This record gives sequence, structure tokens and C-alpha cells, in this order.
Amino acid sequence: MKNLIILSADLEDKSKGLVGFINSLKKNYSSYYANWRIVIITPEQFQNEKIKIVISGKNIEFAKVKSPGFKNIYLYKTILGDFVASNFSPDEEILYLDYDHICFGMINLPKIMDNEIYTSSEHHHLFLDLLPDKYRSTKIDFHCNTSLIYSRANSIIKISSDWKRIGMDFETSGNSDEIAFTLSAIINDINLKFVSPSIQSNWLNLSQAPLFHYGGHTSYALELKNILSEKKYKSILNSQDIKNELEMKYFMQIVGFLGKDT
Repeated sequence: MKNLIILSADLEDKSKGLVGFINSLKKNYSSYYANWRIVIITPEQFQNEKIKIVISGKNIEFAKVKSPGFKNIYLYKTILGDFVASNFSPDEEILYLDYDHICFGMINLPKIMDNEIYTSSEHHHLFLDLLPDKYRSTKIDFHCNTSLIYSRANSIIKISSDWKRIGMDFETSGNSDEIAFTLSAIINDINLKFVSPSIQSNWLNLSQAPLFHYGGHTSYALELKNILSEKKYKSILNSQDIKNELEMKYFMQIVGFLGKDT
């Protein structure tokens, strides 16, 4: 059995986004929903009773995980390593997704090997001179986007302690968990790869992919964040930032999944 792990909590945007993703998974990839082990993990500081109520399914599990106590909320994702180490055998395949995805069809993941981790199709330039001196020897010029992580359990376990340790050095930085994740993988000789845009697309690459990551900082992403958190925001229908009908089509499909009962 393959495994899907999602980080979420009883926070308005995260719980609504999670419901939207599960809705889309049930509708557009029902065999995946039925046959994979799906686990919703929540840092122990947060509640998960609401999402337990609104998401039903015999193969959906919920777990509270001890957090290292970072002030930066994005570094809570480092709990993934400890959870995987305690609950999965080394050879099991793990797909982690942020809650802000929508499933549009069958997800055909690549074959995964030991010491190999796939991350999001998105990745970002990283200026070496912005890193603390002790990390510049890595010659790293990018950092992964960790909205998607796919590997065998042993690879996630291998980087787990360094992911948390390095995260402390970047706690006040933007993209802190992603920079720490990337550095910890390089230090541990993990082969980092990016999934194809044919598997995961986003606002900057509107390919016909089964997974769509709608987070980020585009006008559409910001509008969706406000919809999820029920904040008032000018309607994007009147926005000058609309570039084409395809973007609006994706936007309206995503809105259609958010907030419905499962």
C-alpha cells in the first residue's frame, strides 16, 4: 500500500483547503482515495477535532505529532520526519502534499529509488551569499518547493534530524523549511529531483496535470487564501491581473471544490 500524508489543523484556511482536496480526490481519482493510506498529521499545539468531523472515510487516519517548537509556522512541516520514522517501514513509499492542492485526475508517480527524493515541479533560485558561511560550501543555488515530497520512508528519515537542526538557522527567513530541507538533503547525499509539470502544475505553469498547487503569491493564489479564511477581498473577476481564460477556468474549478462537505 502507498501512503499519502497531509499536514493540516483546525485553522480556517487549512481545514477548508483540506476538504477541497479530499473532495477533488474522491471525484477525480476515486481508486487512489480508496486504496491508499491517507494520514492527516497535525502539530500537537493545534487542534484537529474539526477536520475529524468534516472529513469522513474509512481509510483516513489522524495523528497528533510532537513539534520541535519553532516560532516559524512553516517549520512545523519538519514533523514529517519523526512521524514517518515512527509509523512506516523503510521501504514504504510516501507522498506528502500541502493541503492547497486540487486533484484533477490519475496521479502517475515515477519509480522511486533509495536515497532519492522528488519534490514539487516548482523550485526557486537561492543566492549563495545570503546563506550563513557554514552552508556556502554546498554551492547550492536553488531550493526545493516542499508542497510535494515523494520518496521512500528511509530517505525522509535520513534527513529528518538535519532538517530540524538547519531549520533553526533559518527560522526568521522566508521559505525556511524549504531551504533547510534542501540543505539537509544535500548534506546527506540525497539525490533531489523535481516531479514533472505533467504530474503537478501551478499558476505559473498551467499544464494538464492531475495535481494543481494553487498556493503562492499570484493574484489567484491570494484570492483563494482569502476565500479560505473568509476575509473580504476584491473580486478577481474585476481584476486587471487576469491574463487568460484558462487561468479563470482553473480558479473557478478550485472554488467549486472548496468548503463542500465530503
